[in-house]
Amino acid sequence: MRLDKKYHRAVWKTVGEPGTVLADGKIVGIWRPRKSGRTVTLTVSTFGALSADLRKQVRADAEKVAELRGGATVQVDFDKL
Repeated sequence: MRLDKKYHRAVWKTVGEPGTVLADGKIVGIWRPRKSGRTVTLTVSTFGALSADLRKQVRADAEKVAELRGGATVQVDFDKL
């Protein structure tokens, strides 16, 4: 797994480590879940532009995360670090 050194502190935090977004064996972003009622919101912070296909896959995976966390609906917010 490769990760640009400038993103190490964002990925490997002492408390509350985020999930990572992987593409072709490289960490390309991080995600953090938040639940409010039956809605799970995943905030995805990317290290660069993500292709439309990768965004689609992240949204599909977010559905699985929401289900595991007891959510009925999921929202995915993308931002760039």
